[in-house]
Amino acid sequence: MSSRRWITWAIYLICAALVLDGLGFVTWQVLRLEKREAQAAIESERQEYERLALYRMDLFLAPLIAQESSRPYFHYLAFYPAERAYTKMLEQVQPGDVLVPSPLLTSARTTIGSGELIRLYFQIDPAGNFSSPQVPTGNMLDLAESRFGLAGRIQSNERLLARLQTLFEQAARFADATSQPTDERSSKQASDQVASRKAGDTEFERRARTFEQANPGSGSAQSGGASGDAIGRLARDVLEGVSRQGISHADFGNESSIRVGGFRPTWVRPGADADPELMFIRQVTIDGQVFRQGIWIDWPMLRTLLIAGVRDLLPEASWEPDIGSGDTSRVLASLPVRLDPGPMPEVADLGWTWVRATLGVTWFAVVAAVAAIGYVLRASVRLSERRGRFVSAVTHELRTPLTTFCMYTEMLADGMVPDEKARESYLKTLKSESRRLAGIVENVLAYARLGRPRPAHDKATTVRELINHAGEVLERRAEQAEAELIVSVAPEAESARVRSDAETIERVLFNLVDNACKYGHTGEEPARIHLDIGLERGHVCFRVRDEGPGVPSGERERIFGAFQRGASHGSHAEAGLGLGLALARGLARELGGDLVLEPSERGACFRLSLKTVLKVL
Repeated sequence: MSSRRWITWAIYLICAALVLDGLGFVTWQVLRLEKREAQAAIESERQEYERLALYRMDLFLAPLIAQESSRPYFHYLAFYPAERAYTKMLEQVQPGDVLVPSPLLTSARTTIGSGELIRLYFQIDPAGNFSSPQVPTGNMLDLAESRFGLAGRIQSNERLLARLQTLFEQAARFADATSQPTDERSSKQASDQVASRKAGDTEFERRARTFEQANPGSGSAQSGGASGDAIGRLARDVLEGVSRQGISHADFGNESSIRVGGFRPTWVRPGADADPELMFIRQVTIDGQVFRQGIWIDWPMLRTLLIAGVRDLLPEASWEPDIGSGDTSRVLASLPVRLDPGPMPEVADLGWTWVRATLGVTWFAVVAAVAAIGYVLRASVRLSERRGRFVSAVTHELRTPLTTFCMYTEMLADGMVPDEKARESYLKTLKSESRRLAGIVENVLAYARLGRPRPAHDKATTVRELINHAGEVLERRAEQAEAELIVSVAPEAESARVRSDAETIERVLFNLVDNACKYGHTGEEPARIHLDIGLERGHVCFRVRDEGPGVPSGERERIFGAFQRGASHGSHAEAGLGLGLALARGLARELGGDLVLEPSERGACFRLSLKTVLKVL
């Protein structure tokens, strides 16, 4: 391979690599953007599911909160006088008063779905004493046990009330130990949380407004969710934290001396490692005295119901207490509870999308274009090499006869050959060289005409007629090479007919015999060339076989190329353009047959096969 060919292919490969690398980079970017788009779609759908889950759970809790917010303040007494003024319900029971049991004492616990959500109703009087309408004392206890048979339930509620009081005491101590009201860092964190809420959380604010419109007088998680850690002396900070909130009071009746605030959800944390408890607390002011009424929620049960309520939207979701986080994007409007939606789903296999289809078509087109350019380039390089070989061969083949022509004609014209016999010899040489030149030109023109439309030959010729017509020419060529031509025709093949041009078949056979004359001798013994003609499977087969060194296996197809000569004859000891076999195969295929090189134990054996059209018996 010449250096120019190396450079051409190197440039082509570099350009192809750059094109494919650029297309690969574009493909990578497009696929990455497609994946990002799919991820963005998943995240958008996930956010929509989160909003729907929050709205659904707010609506799920709305009946409970609305029911408890509308409950009269005196329902937090185990028994209350039936015919007493609204503002006097908390005064001591007098003899003769008709007592009515509180619905909170006699009814079952409030349920939503299949779970009991409220553990205990409780009330804290101005002196800090805990009581519960579900835990009557004194004569009220005897009345509840004797008339309503609530002894077992009351005992259970007594334990819950004692546990509640202990819970508040622990929370108060924990709050006193962790609170630093003068710490500048705490003040900065609080201001940052306020700024964060003012800057965003529009979705939460919209849900909070919807919830408060549906439940007038109740508070949202935004106003009450951060006060659970503020506890002082016997629920001081928890309860005072409720009173510090902006309570919208709901007036019952026309008595201005009673004000009942809305319930605010509050987390009570008894310790750093303890689970917080969820409470709803409201403030009731009667004649200047402040009572706190509350509901102790069964948070594990509520969390189970909340998880079940959104399982169809977020299968791996969970709910956690939100205590002073400042971020309300996933917090319920009704409770200080944060939604944890679980891990973000991975982008599934997108399959065969239109983007990938377009990339596939683009890759196919680019690769096909690169391959086509490579094929054209290869053809161009081969054409250039063939052209170079043609020029070299023609120059070499024409130089010898032209030199002889010039020298002999000058000698004859100048009278430098006075001897008559020498003059006749010179004329014979000029005649021979002129025929050689004519043969070279005729071969080149015949090869150039290959592939062009040729007139159809309707005349059928027998094999015997072909041999009679071409035999003399073939024998003369063998005699010129001092070789012996042995022709053998099978009896069944003599009368076989082929529809073809006899002159074309003669040219093919002549080229084969000429090739055998050049390369089919060993140098010592006289060359023998065999022409065997037989009939095989409806085809007339002409085999031209010599007894020379044969054709190496690596050159069996290359020798049929134009301007190709065997490697063993690379020194060009024999004259010729290297068109003989290429022209013979091309002509054979134009006749509807083929020319192949058959395996042979000695020498080379070429088989020309032509289809028969008629067999004469």
